[in-house]
Amino acid sequence: MRDAVDNTRAAVAHRPRPDTGGRQARLSLSSGLMLLRSKPILAFLLDPFGHAPRALRLDSDGINVTGGTTGRVPFGALIAAPVLQGGFPASSLVLPLDGAMPLRLRAVDPLAAQTFAAAVKQAWCQFNMAQLDAEAGRITALLSVIADLQSPKRYPAACLMQGPQQEAAALHQSVLSKLNATAIGAA
Repeated sequence: MRDAVDNTRAAVAHRPRPDTGGRQARLSLSSGLMLLRSKPILAFLLDPFGHAPRALRLDSDGINVTGGTTGRVPFGALIAAPVLQGGFPASSLVLPLDGAMPLRLRAVDPLAAQTFAAAVKQAWCQFNMAQLDAEAGRITALLSVIADLQSPKRYPAACLMQGPQQEAAALHQSVLSKLNATAIGAA
């Protein structure tokens, strides 16, 4: 048994590494988590005092930011999918945030950033669908109230409509205002 474990460890330790074309890979995968780092020299030249983020790590419930002032970005704070912007002297990955300036990771490898952006978009869409599924009962209840208004037996009093109106406003504020076709993976 011990020999089989040692052989497996040896095979893992000596497996061939993929050719990166002479470039150091800036995207790391470990146990389902992704890490995107900026290129150190360019990041230093663009931001010598270290005020901007230097790395982003994708977790199951958000994005951890290393460097800069932001420490954590939950998926609920994203208002759109990440965008890769090319430019001189390097590409940037931009995360549009709700009610704040977008988070920008500069000096990234474009291929690694594209892969990271696709993974963030997929995780963000899954988060939004889970939020929508969690609110399915409230949405169904509001839709039944609206359906009852199409053919009322008597004119509803304003005091009877205040509760559903407040419920609809709260639902819109918490979930529906953040959803679009991209957020649920339809586009």
